[in-house]
Amino acid sequence: MKKIGFGASSAKIIWFGEHSVVYGQPAIALPLPAVKVSAQIKIRQQGTSQIFSRYYDGDWDQVPVEMAGIKQLTESLRHQLGLTDYQFQLVIDSDIPAERGMGSSAATAVAITRAFFDLSEKHLTRTDLLKAANIAEQVTHGNPSGLDAATASAKWPIWYVKNKENTKLPINLSTATMVIADSGVKGKTSVAVNQVKEQLIIDPKTQDIIDKMGAVVNQVPSALIADDVPLLGSLMNQNHNLLRQLNVSTPQLDLMQIQALDSGAFGAKLTGSGLGGCLIAIAPNLIIAQKVANDLFQVGASATWIQPLNQFEKQD
Repeated sequence: MKKIGFGASSAKIIWFGEHSVVYGQPAIALPLPAVKVSAQIKIRQQGTSQIFSRYYDGDWDQVPVEMAGIKQLTESLRHQLGLTDYQFQLVIDSDIPAERGMGSSAATAVAITRAFFDLSEKHLTRTDLLKAANIAEQVTHGNPSGLDAATASAKWPIWYVKNKENTKLPINLSTATMVIADSGVKGKTSVAVNQVKEQLIIDPKTQDIIDKMGAVVNQVPSALIADDVPLLGSLMNQNHNLLRQLNVSTPQLDLMQIQALDSGAFGAKLTGSGLGGCLIAIAPNLIIAQKVANDLFQVGASATWIQPLNQFEKQD
């Protein structure tokens, strides 16, 4: 066993298929290595166990209820790996904003799990990693789909169909670059999901919107292989307009979308549940992506990140 274990993970975005994925349509999610979270576990020779994070610094026994998922995961890993006799110091360092649809809690769970296995010098399979991360996600979110943890721990895009598929999606983009921009407003996942559910009951045309979103997503894989960035941008714009019809966008997100397109992006859309959260935009290259990111600050973005799309593994 080591004295210090280290684990890392990344943010994720839903690239295509928000909300429609709840109703059986496919979704595509993307890990964001540019937006990171790390966890470090250090064995303490004396004193009590401690945790240091952006939410709480102090004794492990006093961890606030908001971090119950992390606490339950950590205790489970300690028992699984035979570490209950040791005191520890857990340090979590995250660049991922909370409640922005970027998978903060799942990424943190993945990083912690990797850190504990690194400390124990034991092999961690992907299956065991996702099983462990789900312990925290069950506490934090109640009934998680598993998509966040699967994507945050991956090195490639994920094709996801609820209760059916969770597989690697091939990607062959050469210069395309993603811009992620925080609108400065927390997303409202449960409100947005319930709102769409009610709209489906009240307005039968809503099912047509869901079906159209599925049709958009189904066009994406071939565009990723063909390096057809203009088509990807067009599909993102179509997806955003359909999300607007579901009434989950906001004036701020719409303003940011227009600005991204005016600044040279081929496409832009909200990501996640909506009613706040982040906008994503695809630019043909890094230079234009940087311009898009800078210009989005002028219309209210509180933070931006840039992710080249040629940095994902093409093989398992």
